[in-house]
Amino acid sequence: MIEKYFLIIGSGLSGVSVSKYLLKKGLPFDIADTREVPPFEINPSKNGKTFLGDQFKDIDFQKYQKIYLSPGFNPEQIIEFSNKFISELDLFLNDSTAPIIAVTGTNGKSSTINQLEQILSMQGLKSAKGGNIGTPMLNNLELDNQIDVHLIELSSFQLEFFRGKRIEHNSSTFGVFLNFAPDHLDRHKSIQNYLSCKSNIAKLLLEPDCLIFNSTDPKTLIEGNFKTQSIPFEQSKSKKNCIEADFIAKAFIEWLGLDFKKYPKEKIEQLPFRNQQFNLLRGLLAINDSKSTNPHSVEFSLSKLDSSKKTLLILGGLKKNISFKDLDLPQSVQTVYLFGKDRKKIAEEITHKDIVIKECLDEIIDVIKNYLSSINELNQFIILFSPGCSSFDQYNNFEERGAAFNKLINEALRV
Repeated sequence: MIEKYFLIIGSGLSGVSVSKYLLKKGLPFDIADTREVPPFEINPSKNGKTFLGDQFKDIDFQKYQKIYLSPGFNPEQIIEFSNKFISELDLFLNDSTAPIIAVTGTNGKSSTINQLEQILSMQGLKSAKGGNIGTPMLNNLELDNQIDVHLIELSSFQLEFFRGKRIEHNSSTFGVFLNFAPDHLDRHKSIQNYLSCKSNIAKLLLEPDCLIFNSTDPKTLIEGNFKTQSIPFEQSKSKKNCIEADFIAKAFIEWLGLDFKKYPKEKIEQLPFRNQQFNLLRGLLAINDSKSTNPHSVEFSLSKLDSSKKTLLILGGLKKNISFKDLDLPQSVQTVYLFGKDRKKIAEEITHKDIVIKECLDEIIDVIKNYLSSINELNQFIILFSPGCSSFDQYNNFEERGAAFNKLINEALRV
């Protein structure tokens, strides 16, 4: 039974979604946001209050039975009330009945969810994707009776205060833990805390459920009273197929007792800004991997490249207290270009003979354009934009950063 008096902190997409959910339930709630002008206007329930900007400090947190924190809100500000925190996932599980495939991990979550949706569709199954991939999961509850499975991407922020599944529940669940590498240490403070948040995916699983873990990454195996299935998550060199999504889809289809059909893998579409390729002047290849927000994802993108070609690597942004000292740069990386707030810190941590440091991305593109203007065989070069950092120092999100790169690089070096 859901407690009765809620406080919603954060007026972003997830806050809007939670407010609509509570209104349907007839549950009272107040709205709070540390911003004077939040991104969306949310009206509180009848007789509810709104606290914006400086009014946040006037809130009596004691009077609420449950406090919902939007993923972007730093819980340290009110951590003494953590026993009241409730996650969107807890609310979702209160009503969901369709099966769930929930995916977490440091890298590859969105791509896996996106490709799972396409593969399952080719198997004749309907799915609804939500969570960290963009659509709040609560929005998909209305589709519960119309789909075969919920596809949910879960970040560490969404799992941080997750309470867990009830002892009896209607939604059978496949939990997927793709991989683990240091990330979000500015929020979680230590690698162990970050791992603990990710490991909360096990709270989704009851005895009939299953955890799919990465056989090459022992941190993704969590012990519990549920089934486990090991999948060899080999890093795919393919640009068009996600090995992980293929394995997960097969396991799910088999669990349903159905036959897995062959599908045209070449028709699987990639999400934008995840190793997105396009050709430029005289065979020059550019790759936009703006989704890359940690060094581990940079290494993954580098591993996919043709090592016989010279790579011009662009890094930078907010490094989230993650060290770049262990970033393994192959010999094919000719030059490393750094931009953004933490560019100088990254320069001190990486080892490379040729590092160029500029404040903004447009300055980097200008330097690259000038360098390549004197070279005839441009088809021997690859420009890899894989920042390995958060975008929030100069952009609203990785999508805006990715769009900026596409615009700049096409203006500078288009065919």
